[in-house]
Amino acid sequence: MTGRLVLVREGFGEAGSLESLVARVARDLGVNPDPIASLQSIRVAVTNAQSALKAVEIAARYSPDAVLVTADCDDDCPRDLAPTIAAALRARAFPFPVAVVLFYREYETLALSVAGELDGVELISTKGTVIVRMSLTGAPPTDPEAHRDAKGWISRNLFGGTSYKPTLHQRPLTARLLLADLGEADLSSYRRLRTAVGFLADQMNAGSAGAYPPASAGS
Repeated sequence: MTGRLVLVREGFGEAGSLESLVARVARDLGVNPDPIASLQSIRVAVTNAQSALKAVEIAARYSPDAVLVTADCDDDCPRDLAPTIAAALRARAFPFPVAVVLFYREYETLALSVAGELDGVELISTKGTVIVRMSLTGAPPTDPEAHRDAKGWISRNLFGGTSYKPTLHQRPLTARLLLADLGEADLSSYRRLRTAVGFLADQMNAGSAGAYPPASAGS
């Protein structure tokens, strides 16, 4: 991936987390040996096509070569909502490629999908160190994306009841997520993220625009 990628994120907790994950995915795809050097983020809440258009208009002020829009999808279905948002962005005909990735249900669902691999890891934050310990009574959900409140599950079953705080713990937790484990978990949100990063890289290298996902996108 060459040029400037602007990442739209919705929360304070994602600061640094999503940027590092996207950079790691880009390197894993062989996109660029140093994609983080050309990646910056802005915070805009995206819930529908209108707010996504506003977010990309703000991102356009930074002279991007590509824009990646991310958001938690909560109870909406990314398979339905993301193509609708992408269609609106495509109709606006921005002069750079745009991709939309909606995490179902929330960003922390990624960690939920690989919870069994996190037992014993050390998370170092500005407020101290947390040792992740898998609860004996908290087996990871067999379908992480069907589970509501991933943050609460992490607090109860990985943090021993200590409150999980995205602004403190999301970045070190993200750093502990191995791409191989995420790939093996086969989470739809992670598949979409990889596809989106690959799409943007291809479009940027070709000097093309367009929007992902297409109207016929699956899960």
